[in-house]
Amino acid sequence: MPKRKITLSKLETLEEYVSQNDKQQTNEDIPLRALSDPLLASNTLITDIDALLKPSMLSIRHEIKVVLKTGDYYVGIPVQRDDDLLTIDTGRKNTVLSMTDIDSFQIIGIK
Repeated sequence: MPKRKITLSKLETLEEYVSQNDKQQTNEDIPLRALSDPLLASNTLITDIDALLKPSMLSIRHEIKVVLKTGDYYVGIPVQRDDDLLTIDTGRKNTVLSMTDIDSFQIIGIK
């Protein structure tokens, strides 16, 4: 469904503009899914996590949900990645996870 562009000049108040804009926005839940090729999945996972660990000028820290192959999951901020280990700050302590145990991950917010 194409979105209509709403401009402020067509509406009388800012409240109407905001309410019209809110009506058009939809939030989609993107399900967690594993990639079919294990080698490709591993390389993609490492690349994506490394991108989150790079320092930014805005000091943005991404909170992620890491799902393990066992079905367990951890929520935290990625702190460091060594050769085969990922360290995430889960709020109370740092948790070290093996990269081979990670099935998928999803960015759930910004801290």
